[in-house]
Amino acid sequence: MRPFHKGQRLIKLCDQKTRAEQQVLSRNVRQRQNLIEEIERCKAELHTLEQLMLAQQLNDVSATKADIYELRRQQALLLYQRQQLRVEYGMRLEDLDDIDNEIMQCQRQIAFLKRREMKFTKWTQSTKKEWLLQRETTYENEQQENITWRLS
Repeated sequence: MRPFHKGQRLIKLCDQKTRAEQQVLSRNVRQRQNLIEEIERCKAELHTLEQLMLAQQLNDVSATKADIYELRRQQALLLYQRQQLRVEYGMRLEDLDDIDNEIMQCQRQIAFLKRREMKFTKWTQSTKKEWLLQRETTYENEQQENITWRLS
């Protein structure tokens, strides 16, 4: 077996691993985009809730007790919704940080695999060159020997 075939198998393995990492990277990028959209949605909803809470201020001085209780109940519900949105927003930001870290890790792994593939490619080329040179030298030596035997 030619020694450079091992290098070719290693190159192919690096290429397969690189493609797998690139698929993971593209999946993470899509997830990141979805998270950004969710974060923007949360921001918009928070802004809407803030505006609604400001709009529900008690402006009428002649409000009844029932009106005041109803307003307080609605404000409490809005406060609860705002708190839930802030929690969701915080969780999405943490998820975004996690995805960003995974993306950076994938990019580092892809760069590592490409360097390794390049190393194996150079090794394979040099090994093949040495093998061909050795084979040529052996062939020339055999031809020289044949000529010597024929002359004797």
